[in-house]
Amino acid sequence: MFVTAMHGYLNATWFTTYGTHLTRSWLTDPRFVVGLVIYLAGFSLTVSSEHIVRNLRPKNNAASSEYTVPHGGGFRYLVPRAIATHRWYRDKFVDYPANRKALIPGIL
Repeated sequence: MFVTAMHGYLNATWFTTYGTHLTRSWLTDPRFVVGLVIYLAGFSLTVSSEHIVRNLRPKNNAASSEYTVPHGGGFRYLVPRAIATHRWYRDKFVDYPANRKALIPGIL
């Protein structure tokens, strides 16, 4: 909660001190619109990935410590710590998808 409060405070401080030049026309500026689209795509991917991770373990055995390979969403490309994580999954799981790429779809 502290981090969220600090984030709100810093954003409010920046906008009131340095963002006074930002008017309503700023909301239709292509830079703002492209940035907003990128942000919303990333947010959507994060929410989707968190949903996948939350549902990896069976509901009747939530305390299980067994690893499971996530499928779908951003997990098709394993972006976080991509190459090391990709190697670990390949070594740990016999049924790991052979066509899954670590970072750059179709290449790496």
